Amino acid sequence: MINFDWKANNFVGKLEQRVVRNLKNVAKKVEGDLKAVVGQAHSPPPSKPGEPPHMDSEWLRDSIEVKADKNGLHIQFAEHGLHLEYGTSQMAPRPWLRPTLASHAEKVLKILGQ
Repeated sequence: MINFDWKANNFVGKLEQRVVRNLKNVAKKVEGDLKAVVGQAHSPPPSKPGEPPHMDSEWLRDSIEVKADKNGLHIQFAEHGLHLEYGTSQMAPRPWLRPTLASHAEKVLKILGQ
């Protein structure tokens, strides 16, 4: 009888490297898309509730950073981006993050499948 042991460590390591490489490509795309959504100079007037925020400064756009590692995507942005996304007691939401991510889900899956 022959015993054959296949050590998957090398295979798993290469697979992980490929996934991380593809995630980094996704991160670049997502970062660019997010910056484009909040970087459109529509101001004035202020955005309407339910619309992405109009840019009145470059602060939010310039703060957006998307990184990737083996655990997924990590999105960082200025705190007021969260207030715009979900609204406050004095302001209705101006969603920009979730709609942008949702609209690119298929693209992200396509890139990850490469």
